[in-house]
Amino acid sequence: MAAQSRFYIQASHAFMRETPEATAKVVSDANHSDEIEILQRQGKWTQIRTTVDGYTGWVRNAMIAQHDSDFFAGASKTTGKANRMQVHIYSEPDTERGPGITIGLGSRFKILDASHSRWVRIQMVNGAEAYVQKGDITQDLSPLPFHQIVPFSKRFLDLPYAWGGRTTIKGFDCSGFVQRLYRESGILLPRDSKDQFTCQLFKDVSMDQLEPGDLIFWGKDPEKIRHVGMYIGNEVFIHSTVKENSPWVHISRLDGVDWDGKGDNLPFRAARRPDLPQTSPDDKKEK
Repeated sequence: MAAQSRFYIQASHAFMRETPEATAKVVSDANHSDEIEILQRQGKWTQIRTTVDGYTGWVRNAMIAQHDSDFFAGASKTTGKANRMQVHIYSEPDTERGPGITIGLGSRFKILDASHSRWVRIQMVNGAEAYVQKGDITQDLSPLPFHQIVPFSKRFLDLPYAWGGRTTIKGFDCSGFVQRLYRESGILLPRDSKDQFTCQLFKDVSMDQLEPGDLIFWGKDPEKIRHVGMYIGNEVFIHSTVKENSPWVHISRLDGVDWDGKGDNLPFRAARRPDLPQTSPDDKKEK
């Protein structure tokens, strides 16, 4: 049986649009190296589905790389990923000529040679060889322990709000942000807040029993969820929003006028907790 082609985003990121037009509404954002499925092609545009969350949208053909088989298959020991919000990739082991592409947190590549004290030679999903500085990457692909998700989330502070955004290159919308946080811990959430609210990976939790890492949802009513953030303790939560004249990832108070669940704008408020396996206190200690 012939190997089936696999497809990946080779651009630094790819805004996915509602229709095959540059001015069409953004529906989501694919990260560099995300695997995708091809649904149809139309001129310079391709309709794709992201394999991580099943979301569909149109991107330009030039943003897509094709391989005869899984680019990362059998390469767990030689796969690296970007470990900072933005990571420059160079054509030569030299910063003076400037980067050829900048990729976002979590973007993956193959490691070809890491013997140099500073530079790592890599292969990108488009097949090109390039160089990245060791301090910008990691070869540890293991999930982040969930009890570390709060300090991890604060690394995103001040990244811009972006409608449909789910990358550290262009920023995040509310659901793209929490989806990215949970993905780091190996928990794959749906793309939209309304679907995250009803996701079977969660259990209900009362607002007076919140724990760090719980998700909080707001809306007109339970059928019209419009916003989501993550509780981080001490009556505050982190989220990506345009409210409070702060269109970026920031921390807000639960008793804030926009978030207390009493106003006309978002009168419904509820929380969900990931239904994780129970662990003992010893399991939470740093190894």
